[in-house]
Amino acid sequence: MKKVLYVGLEVHKESIVVATAPQGDTEAQLHGKIVGTLDALDKRIKMMEKPDLEPCGHVIYWHLKKRGYECQVIAPSLV
Repeated sequence: MKKVLYVGLEVHKESIVVATAPQGDTEAQLHGKIVGTLDALDKRIKMMEKPDLEPCGHVIYWHLKKRGYECQVIAPSLV
């Protein structure tokens, strides 16, 4: 079965805010702001094609832990 991923782009002159939502999911995931160029958009799309490599906080946490670094994931609202 083919997976569907909805992508939302809020486009401005100098930046693009990217969000996604898998089919059937009730919440969108914000992927942040990128530079408003086609190259930056292509890089983000390539990253979203491999969701297991997406640099969200927990992926980075486990990446650093495997290499022996102490790391914590903290919500921005708590900083």
